[in-house]
Amino acid sequence: MVWQGMKRAAAAHHAGLKEQSLYVALLRTHVKAYYLSQLEVLRTSERSRNIHRLTEIRDKADNMPAVQAIKMLEQLADEAHGPGASAQRAPGVTVIVMTRADDTRVPNAVQVIDNVEGEQS
Repeated sequence: MVWQGMKRAAAAHHAGLKEQSLYVALLRTHVKAYYLSQLEVLRTSERSRNIHRLTEIRDKADNMPAVQAIKMLEQLADEAHGPGASAQRAPGVTVIVMTRADDTRVPNAVQVIDNVEGEQS
């Protein structure tokens, strides 16, 4: 599915499985994790081609559909890392106090970041 762009039915047939079996397999945590990791590898490996293609487009005629497709691919890569993935994190405590329109207090939100071996807790 990832490397050949097959639909689930074709991929299941290619692997000698029933489509339902592949569907159920993709619900399993370790199978889904492997699938998503392979998608990330594909996304990463295609990024350099996007740069070369954009250079070709820049030097030739107006080809906005290709530019928009490349933009979408790059956004998918950025979204794959989750919201705020590009934000730098540092150890400490962040307290966010939010108020409602009637100015009554909403419970404080606290985020603790522990910098032990660079992992977030």
